[in-house]
Amino acid sequence: RRAAGRYSTRTPLLKQGSRTMGLACTAGWFVDMADAFVVAYLLAHGVLALLVDVQSILPEISPALHARYQAWGLTAVVQDWGHGQGDFLVLDNPPWFKAFIYSELIFQVPACFVLAHAWFHCSSGAWLPSLMYSVHVLTSMPPIMMELCLDARPTLTCKLVYCVWLVFPAFMLARCLSTGPGGQLFEETACRAKARPPTVHYVTYVPAPERHLVTSSAKGKAGRKRL
Repeated sequence: RRAAGRYSTRTPLLKQGSRTMGLACTAGWFVDMADAFVVAYLLAHGVLALLVDVQSILPEISPALHARYQAWGLTAVVQDWGHGQGDFLVLDNPPWFKAFIYSELIFQVPACFVLAHAWFHCSSGAWLPSLMYSVHVLTSMPPIMMELCLDARPTLTCKLVYCVWLVFPAFMLARCLSTGPGGQLFEETACRAKARPPTVHYVTYVPAPERHLVTSSAKGKAGRKRL
């Protein structure tokens, strides 16, 4: 397009390695989805522990609150689950199982809500708490899973539900070990808050200005002759 005696064109420069960029964006999308599931898992773990798991020790630490749980129908839900799915641990509440519940309420439940906030905002300080939480859960789950697998009463659904507390902590532990101490747990491309659209570079080409030669005519009028 001609404007003021100049020709200006804007030519997009295609970035090399666009296929590699597309694969990286796809991988970042999967990481974003995985992080979203981790946040949902952490929130669900904290809420379920306060509503369901605590009932194993609630009659000992607060009979009045346990009566409230009964009035709200929460104890009936646990009893129905235990009888329907063969989860004898929540029905019998052996002493070693109660010890795990105490440790869960003291350490894991506060960590769940702190880590959910950290993973949602891609906090740089989430590495060490994530490592501690995942190791604590993964060391407490094998005895529970062994007890369930060696008994014929628990159903497959019951075992699969308990496996959730193995899959997500294992994923969090793998993320921590892959980055190493002090590493960046959340990559920039994997954070929704830091995502940026791809940049297209442009170059503007402007030809050299036209030069003119000014001459005088015989009649005294000025004129221009283009070279």
